[in-house]
Amino acid sequence: MMGKAQHGEHGVFKELLNDGVVVVDFPNHQGWFGDINDIQPAGTTK
Repeated sequence: MMGKAQHGEHGVFKELLNDGVVVVDFPNHQGWFGDINDIQPAGTTK
């Protein structure tokens, strides 16, 4: 579930929590929580 964040949208990594959960701030969704495997650094392909 992406909430208001859209696929391909760039966000700012904020925090790595326990068990590989990350917090990312997207322009339209601050505080998005997800699995570290669901994100990738900008400028890379998955």
